[in-house]
Amino acid sequence: MRKKSLLYFMTLVFVGAVITGLYIVESSGGFDSSIFYNFSLGIFIAMLLTLIFAIKFSNNLSLPIEKLAHFSDDISLTLRETISDLQSKNATLNSILNSMSGGVIVIDNNRRVILLNNVAETILELKHNSSTSDYLGLNIIEIIRNPTVNNMIIKGFAEKTKVSNNITLHYMKDKIISIFVIPVELSDKANLGIMIYMEDVSEIRKLEQIKTEFVSNVTHELKTPLTSIMGFVETLKQGAIEDPEVSKKFLDIIDIEAERLYMLIEDVLELSEIESNHSAADMQFDSCDIDDVISEVIDVVNGPALKKSIMIHTNIEEGLKVKADKHRVKQLFINLVDNAIKYSDDNGEIFINAFTRNNKVIIKVRDTGIGIAEEHLPRIFERFYRVDKSRTRNTGGTGLGLSIVKHIVQLYNGDLSVNSELGKGTEFTITL
Repeated sequence: MRKKSLLYFMTLVFVGAVITGLYIVESSGGFDSSIFYNFSLGIFIAMLLTLIFAIKFSNNLSLPIEKLAHFSDDISLTLRETISDLQSKNATLNSILNSMSGGVIVIDNNRRVILLNNVAETILELKHNSSTSDYLGLNIIEIIRNPTVNNMIIKGFAEKTKVSNNITLHYMKDKIISIFVIPVELSDKANLGIMIYMEDVSEIRKLEQIKTEFVSNVTHELKTPLTSIMGFVETLKQGAIEDPEVSKKFLDIIDIEAERLYMLIEDVLELSEIESNHSAADMQFDSCDIDDVISEVIDVVNGPALKKSIMIHTNIEEGLKVKADKHRVKQLFINLVDNAIKYSDDNGEIFINAFTRNNKVIIKVRDTGIGIAEEHLPRIFERFYRVDKSRTRNTGGTGLGLSIVKHIVQLYNGDLSVNSELGKGTEFTITL
């Protein structure tokens, strides 16, 4: 193709030269065939030589250029494939890192962050409007401001060994994080980095603390009536049993303490069953009629209420039902109404209202009792928490009633709130 093009070009040049020669001859005043012949032959030979050199030069120059063009195309294709492969691997790595349950931060030997996943960003409560790439290149101390972590990193670099510890970040509301510092080779043995793996264990530690406190409280609550029973039994054995009046008094006290012990064990087992959520009745249930449940509850608590001349008023929406285990709903009402009776003075009143609102069942239990001080309200649903310890024990309470109420409500994904004013009474509101 290149040769044909050159040939066409040279032919045109030759024809043009001949026409030009004719014009020159004619202009000179006459036509001399020998002059024209020599002139044309000279031009033809010159053009022929030019054509030969042009073809030769074109071959020598174009072949390397073609090879260079093909080489460039090959490099471009390889580069595109390499970039695509790297992007795919990077996306896979990010997907793996961000699907992990723990946070991961990798730093180089200058302690600069070179990798950080989304979980680490969440645990460390970094700015939500920033991307993880905004923290790359920062010193790790700018991200985790804790001297223990700094010392762990120093030890990891120095000893090239894994270091683990739990740290408390006081500037994050005492968040507890389990930290693992692991030395890693970034590119070669001389280039050592550190991978920091972290998990938020605040909730686990909180549950462990609750468990410890629960065991301690149960032990204490069991010990108190047992100590009382053992003391009176010992007194009776030492001769008090011979006095009918004294022995009857002591036996009545032993009976009260034994009943209290039984109630405590029952409440502990009940609470454990609700928390474990293993009861078949809790998982498989039909709708229960609220009015029927309230009638049964009033029959149970009517005796203690009459002793204190307390009136119980009910206002239940007709045909109101809730999808829950009837035993649990009844237990919830008994605990709330019994609590209202215990903490109400004589001639008080209790109001039980139940109705629907926005497809939700609303239950309100209000009393005109002594009320609860505001500082105690956040803790009244804790196990064994008592606003007035002496009054609770005198009324036979175990300290678990409201905790059981809270867990029953949570069992059915409901909400529980309380409003109270000292000297005026307390109102519990349940939404199911």
